[in-house]
Amino acid sequence: RSDDPGLLATAAAGLSHAQVELHSLDVRWEAGAGAVLARFGGQSAIEPARDAARVMGEQGLESEVAEDDGALWDAQRAAQRSPEGTVVKVSGLQSQTADLLHTARALEARVVGRAGLGLCWVTLPSERDAAEGVRSLRRVMAPSPCVVLDAPAGAREAVDVWGEPDPAALVLMRRVKERFDAAGVCAPGLFAGGL
Repeated sequence: RSDDPGLLATAAAGLSHAQVELHSLDVRWEAGAGAVLARFGGQSAIEPARDAARVMGEQGLESEVAEDDGALWDAQRAAQRSPEGTVVKVSGLQSQTADLLHTARALEARVVGRAGLGLCWVTLPSERDAAEGVRSLRRVMAPSPCVVLDAPAGAREAVDVWGEPDPAALVLMRRVKERFDAAGVCAPGLFAGGL
């Protein structure tokens, strides 16, 4: 646990490169503090978990080993969606984790994500301007895609849920769509770039 986004990102990267066999490596940020979550399985899961706790300690993080972590991981997965808030899926790089967590802290947002992959879900608080929050995330995380998964109607109207696609990728997507949907009848206008 830490309230330092940079320390969390560094510790997660360190653990992802450590000589331990992980089932899952996640990061969580909420209410001004965060944690790196590591999951192990099998009959001898406690030993690699202790090794991971040692690595986290070397990185400057407080750590604990929990034998029954089902509820923790269920909460992590549930936080990928929100019935009332705005959730943005960020497909970034592991090296962008610190920037994402710093931005989340400034936006008072919640983050859950795959620390080793750079894939994160950011939940913007419903009381803030969701459209501006999405724009802030896109500015910081560019060129990584930031796609709005869940949002109130007003936020969806104020921002393109797909974001601005890469021009070269958009040309390719148009060609693929023309090839497989020449008549343009499959969900016209709903995908990135109005495809």
